[in-house]
Amino acid sequence: MYPIKALKGELIAEFIGCFILIFFGVGCVAALVLNEAQYTIWGLAIIWGIAVSLALYLTAAISGAHINPAVTLLLAIYHKFSWAKVIPYMFAQIAGTFTGAALVYGLYHNGFLHYDDKRNHSWECRKSTFGKYLFTFPAPYLNHFQAALVLWYVNWGH
Repeated sequence: MYPIKALKGELIAEFIGCFILIFFGVGCVAALVLNEAQYTIWGLAIIWGIAVSLALYLTAAISGAHINPAVTLLLAIYHKFSWAKVIPYMFAQIAGTFTGAALVYGLYHNGFLHYDDKRNHSWECRKSTFGKYLFTFPAPYLNHFQAALVLWYVNWGH
């Protein structure tokens, strides 16, 4: 069995790494879209890169810096990571990303509401309590063929 104290430190590191990644990454996108920040797509990419680098540098020595449940699962499948730690790692990663996203949402809550109202979105799901937070809606101009092409490219086009 793995020492509990060491595992606790690894889980905290994964939580912090995922939190940093989402907080800085999604936070810069929210600032760009909601506050009409004055930086370009290159600035956005640089901030995301800094977020990824910061998360990796802070957690690599402690937990291996998986920062993603898929990475943790694949490492376990290929026998590079203990199966006993997969579920705890995934919980820590999901909790870190959720906490980072919740903090960004809390900071930009009024901006999100104003953004929706300004664009007059009329999603039926908006009328439910959690619908607008739990579902991802495609862009209104994207048809099924275009969506299938995007899906194909993302999965097989590389």
